[in-house]
Amino acid sequence: MEGDWVLRYYSEFSSGGARGGARYRVEIYERGERGEKREGEAREVWLAREGGAVLEWGEVGKLDPVQGSSLTLRLVSRSDREFTGLYSATCGEWRVDVLREGALYWRGWIDPELYEEPYAMCEGYEVEVTASDFGAMERCDFSGSGVMSVRDVLEVCLGSCGLEECDGLGRVWGISTGFAGGEEREEREGGESAGGESAGGESGGGVDLGEVYIAAENFYDEDGEALSCREVAEGVLQPLGLRMVQRGGAVHVFDLNYAIEHWGRREVYWTGDDSALGVDRTYNRVRVKLSTYSESSGCDGSMDADDVVLEPEEGEAVYYVDPEWDELLEGFRF
Repeated sequence: MEGDWVLRYYSEFSSGGARGGARYRVEIYERGERGEKREGEAREVWLAREGGAVLEWGEVGKLDPVQGSSLTLRLVSRSDREFTGLYSATCGEWRVDVLREGALYWRGWIDPELYEEPYAMCEGYEVEVTASDFGAMERCDFSGSGVMSVRDVLEVCLGSCGLEECDGLGRVWGISTGFAGGEEREEREGGESAGGESAGGESGGGVDLGEVYIAAENFYDEDGEALSCREVAEGVLQPLGLRMVQRGGAVHVFDLNYAIEHWGRREVYWTGDDSALGVDRTYNRVRVKLSTYSESSGCDGSMDADDVVLEPEEGEAVYYVDPEWDELLEGFRF
């Protein structure tokens, strides 16, 4: 969803009234190809007094890998069918940015299927528009190929819903999960773990997703049909116990241990005499699946007859691999 964008509508408000609370600004952009054909500058729109702009994060399980969010706008149409362009376009033509105190806080895309407008009035009525951040992942097929890092796989999925790392939208990799023996290896190499660091992001001290690789063919079935980007994102996040969510002007990829250590804790206060303490869902069985459709190999040891040179010695025959270099490398000994 890259391209030039033209600001069409905007609205400003305070979360705690005119004299208090954070200052917010909602900006609605139109894709350049369509927006440049229209005349006029961006204009301010009115939001409904109650529930004019509501940003919500979906309720998900503690170990669910993707947590999407949505923004519901209730716009006041001051003329007949003022906002028909918002739902007559295809998905991905209208972008919504929410700024908090002048900095990007959230980004999403208007879904033309989630639009509501009354036909009994000509003006002064409310139009409800909904935008989502990860919603487009479910409608877009994965397009990666070859051997890719997990981070690159996630970037392809985020790119499908227009959440590229640009225009103020960043990344935060908060990963505490590490591979067995990782600390000993770092000590031998004299280095430090990348910890999933990104520009302007935080570090969890765990595995760097840019160094974990996977064959993209795992996301295609035997007929060559690709999985949706939502399925792919969940497939690479779940094995590492990671979650992806957009908040505060960045897409966060983190695990529970990182959240506990870096995002603070709140004390639980027991009230009354009927309080109860329960145990959350537990898992005691793990299933590891291997792809039966794999066509690639990490190391191919097959050779043609022209690849070896016979140099018989007393009592044995020694074969050398001939890589067409200046020197012959010792190969197989029979």
